[in-house]
Amino acid sequence: MRAHRRPRSKEEIRWQNFSFTDSIFAIVIALIIVIVGTLAGFSLPIAQYPQISPPTVSVSASYTGASAAVVNETVAQVIEEQINGTQGMDYMSSTSDDTGRYSLSSPLMSVRTAIWTRSGAEQRRRC
Repeated sequence: MRAHRRPRSKEEIRWQNFSFTDSIFAIVIALIIVIVGTLAGFSLPIAQYPQISPPTVSVSASYTGASAAVVNETVAQVIEEQINGTQGMDYMSSTSDDTGRYSLSSPLMSVRTAIWTRSGAEQRRRC
């Protein structure tokens, strides 16, 4: 048994034939939408991008019963010498206290950001 279909109007048939026979028109419309979207993406101000915090390396150590000076000499200097010079590291900050606790944190920049920052610093030095 065949399902009953309503007859199509001439206008419906015309649009269907147009979309199948003139697929170039559909491709051009799709390309226009893509180009307009790309241009809109490039025109966004930087303030609209999300703030992304850089990855941070954190090190903590404990030397029970040691003073801050002893922790600084025996633990902090050794760790900081090993970490210093890591690619993408701009600075590090560390603390030690009289309970023998030591902590260090250092944000890492991406390689592209590090290159951009260094090249900008070099240009500022030349001026």
